[in-house]
Amino acid sequence: MARSCRLALFAAAGSVGVARAALRGAVASGSSSSAAPNATQANRTARVGFTPGASSCDCRSGCSDRHCSAVNDVFGMIYWDREGADCKTSDSGCTGGALLHMIGSPENVDDLLGPEGRIDWLSGDSKSFGDPPLYQVLNDCRYNGDEAKAPCSAAALLRSDVLPTVFNYPDTTGAGRAGNVHPIGLLFDPWLLQDGSYGIKGMFVLDGDTVEFPIDCDNCIPAPALHPPCTMESGWNWASDYNAAGSTFNTGDIGSAMNGQCYFALEAEKNWAGFWGNFIDARKAFQREIRDGDTSSLPDTSSYLEPEIDIDIVDPAAWENMYSKALKAVVVQTNYCSEQLSGSAVDQYCKDADENSVIRLGKLGACRVALQIKQDTGNDLPVLEANLLTNSMYNREAWEQFRSGDDYIANPEDYMQYYDCCWLLNDLMENDEDTYKSLLAVGWYDNQCCWEQDAADKGWKNCDYCTDCKP
Repeated sequence: MARSCRLALFAAAGSVGVARAALRGAVASGSSSSAAPNATQANRTARVGFTPGASSCDCRSGCSDRHCSAVNDVFGMIYWDREGADCKTSDSGCTGGALLHMIGSPENVDDLLGPEGRIDWLSGDSKSFGDPPLYQVLNDCRYNGDEAKAPCSAAALLRSDVLPTVFNYPDTTGAGRAGNVHPIGLLFDPWLLQDGSYGIKGMFVLDGDTVEFPIDCDNCIPAPALHPPCTMESGWNWASDYNAAGSTFNTGDIGSAMNGQCYFALEAEKNWAGFWGNFIDARKAFQREIRDGDTSSLPDTSSYLEPEIDIDIVDPAAWENMYSKALKAVVVQTNYCSEQLSGSAVDQYCKDADENSVIRLGKLGACRVALQIKQDTGNDLPVLEANLLTNSMYNREAWEQFRSGDDYIANPEDYMQYYDCCWLLNDLMENDEDTYKSLLAVGWYDNQCCWEQDAADKGWKNCDYCTDCKP
């Protein structure tokens, strides 16, 4: 099915009374998006992809949208010194950071939500990434995808002193479709992953391919090769002992390093990086190796450069607890494929002629996921759009924008911003009238959207910061 038809088909379903439940929101309240304005908004959607700084609701500058407090909390969480400038000498250490678990491409998430707008998070049949989808949407690092094996959910790390590299490998089929480079993810506060029934079980400097090479695997027949625990005294020594057996990391053989690397556990002893321990320094050492080494063979379809942090969720009750307490935002990656990759890789992997529609579907999916979370937990989480780095190759231009001395500083405001889900109406109004009318008819986004009549910022926005709203 051509993707350009997907939103139109969705609208058609709504027009015959089968609109997806998540689009209706939990309850109607306040001013609602019940009538389409006659005027069109001024050139707001010429560029659908991420544009840093171009926001009519900057939460850091005092936008009064109800989600802004949570947005600012997420940004504060990501700063490496979230506890203050003296964290290096404090009892807790510098424990800043957030975990980002990618749940699928826009098409994956659209399929997972289905006509009722609900993802069955724990079902072994809920899968994403790959064609057909290969990985369980939540327990994506469970050994061989076997539901009888221990749960395992993998996340990347967003922290301001390491680069924002996540699971977003481009399409390897040769078609160059854009879905995989615009994934949707769930963002968790790692400080709230210390319940005992759910928590961090291991941290890998790069993708650990733990679906095939786990940390542990009781009663596995045949017994798989296991990742060993790291034993180095300093994370800066990771490249000379990446497998805890004295082997040197080679940028020409990243696949072997993925499978054989050691893992870090939460630190029991005081460390400047708090519970992250030597892992943070090891990740910085890895980034230097990639930058300064020979990575000309990348992308090679088998080397994945994002850090992997595995979370153990022991049972459904543990997930419900984690879901309601530690989940803090929904994220969608919206920078273009040609901005993520570089050189000849752009021609090879970025062939999608309608990438804007992919990004548009990603924003719709992220907003629908946020609505499901609100209905399930009562938590009205923000949606964030992000300009993230590819895990498939070294892109010098993209990395250098964060360069700070020998390492990198990636403050969240430099690559993330709040996405008001009411803005989706502005985009659809110009590009997909049928879906636009369908969303209006069901009171899109929990009836939080109002039409701004002020000529300087005319268009749909959350009613909270609408200054001259159409009644």
